[in-house]
Amino acid sequence: MRGRLGMAYEVNDFHAEATATYAQAGQLDPQDFRWRYFRAVLVAESGDFERALPLIEEALELDPEYVPAWLYRGVWLNALGRYAEARSAFAEARALGATENADAGTARALVGEGRYEEALAVLLPLVEETKHPQAYRLLGRAYQALGRTDDARIATARGRNPAPMTWRDPLQHQKWRFEASLGRLLMHAERLLEAGRFEEAVEVLEPIRERGVQENALYINLALAYARSGRRETAIEVAEEGMARSPDSYRYDNVFAGIYQNDGDDERAMHHLRRSVELQPAQVWPYERMARLLMDQGAYVEALAAVDDALRYGSENHEQLYYTAGLLEGVQKRWPEAVARFEQATALDASYTMAYVHLGSCLAEMGRFAEARQALAWAARLDTHPAELADAENHLAKLEADARAVDVASPPPERSSSG
Repeated sequence: MRGRLGMAYEVNDFHAEATATYAQAGQLDPQDFRWRYFRAVLVAESGDFERALPLIEEALELDPEYVPAWLYRGVWLNALGRYAEARSAFAEARALGATENADAGTARALVGEGRYEEALAVLLPLVEETKHPQAYRLLGRAYQALGRTDDARIATARGRNPAPMTWRDPLQHQKWRFEASLGRLLMHAERLLEAGRFEEAVEVLEPIRERGVQENALYINLALAYARSGRRETAIEVAEEGMARSPDSYRYDNVFAGIYQNDGDDERAMHHLRRSVELQPAQVWPYERMARLLMDQGAYVEALAAVDDALRYGSENHEQLYYTAGLLEGVQKRWPEAVARFEQATALDASYTMAYVHLGSCLAEMGRFAEARQALAWAARLDTHPAELADAENHLAKLEADARAVDVASPPPERSSSG
């Protein structure tokens, strides 16, 4: 009971009380791994890794096979610059099956030790497998230290997303049941949705709905959780129930649009997208979806307007939208405009292969062959879309050959006679 009280304190932000209560629970039941583990993690959250490490080591003596404890130990040791010990902790985690997180931690330790070539040997397979931005960031640091500046630029661009590497922690997940406020429960469910843990989000939200709580955030997020976990009919039922009470909430239209677009019912999806932006013009997501649907329908002018609306309202995917705009300009043979859009995309993301491919093709259409070759050479360095790159290179070669043939066929200029 003391341990459960500690969990309730912690999730409701009484951290000092939680720390003390976990210590009491550990004294009352010294064989229960959880109380030392929870206390260690809570202490570490305050930044006191030196005090957290002995606690996590005591916990690991009770359960040496709980993988998240080894991962935390390695992370804290890395933060303290104790890299050899960190690598040992991550080796234990890897032996227990935590391959990706353990390899990322090991690579971070190797970079910290200045062992950049060894770090590359760990990181290259890791980024191939996970494509995780944190792994790419480490890769960029290793390349930069080795003087490989172009490779560093590419890796850093691929690591622009700040999302941390996380791991599942079943024991920590037990705590949400002790959250006292509706707001905190809804925030917890939102974090689960962002992490792609849709079934767990349903577990949090459905009991609140059964209690008769009538909050838009509850119904919208529960509908999303059901939809993304494959329970389409239940998602529609929940969204309809919420929309009946709040017909002017544009977020329900976004939920329906996502469901119908996933069904391939573009007409109904477009209806809800248009209604959503009528209710709330200053949003991004529906404009992005509208652009894709309109592009598929060949409505290029309308699609381009939707892209520009998304950019105006602050999309986080600027490079993707500039790329889409470039495609839409290109399909209308507006080559200078297309070049400008693709250049904006590549300026934001030096690792955007297809933006470079299309940039090269559009430059070639304008007769700017040297610049086109430079763009395609960078795309070749990125080495992610070989077939598309080969098509663009062939297209460039043909346009260059056509241009040379025209030059040869043109008569020489008239020369003026003198004397």
